[in-house]
Amino acid sequence: MERIRDRYASVFLLVFAIVGYYYTLSMPARPAMFPRMILVGLGVLSIVLFINSLRAPAPSISPNGDHGAGEEKEKQAEAEGFDWAHWAVLIGIVLYTVLLTVLGFIVTTVVFCAVAMWLLGERRWPVVIGVSGLFTAAVYWLFFKYLYLAPLPGTLLERVFS
Repeated sequence: MERIRDRYASVFLLVFAIVGYYYTLSMPARPAMFPRMILVGLGVLSIVLFINSLRAPAPSISPNGDHGAGEEKEKQAEAEGFDWAHWAVLIGIVLYTVLLTVLGFIVTTVVFCAVAMWLLGERRWPVVIGVSGLFTAAVYWLFFKYLYLAPLPGTLLERVFS
């Protein structure tokens, strides 16, 4: 059943990527660059998902002839309890988008990356701080200094205190 869902999802995502790319053809070249990169990546990953769904092994049969190997995994996942960390990261993504206009890209991104890494199990603070800082600096340099040559938008705090 999971393989069939993966196939449907991959076809849907590929069609979405193709249609989205078609709509970017009417945009000027420079502003269309980022959406095209995202859509090409989405298309490639959807093709990979489709291929993997075709190559996935068939469900194993237990010794008593039951075909429910997937059901055992689902029951085990339910028995382990609710995964709060992943839900907290999803809520963090929403908070990130809200706080982005208030605190700015650099502060919000460093804090979000650090908190998400900690919630997902990384407990070495030098690694958390280093990766968060380097990731933010790399994204800032790549997208705002190198590709787009555009300054970061002002934040709400800058407007209040200026």
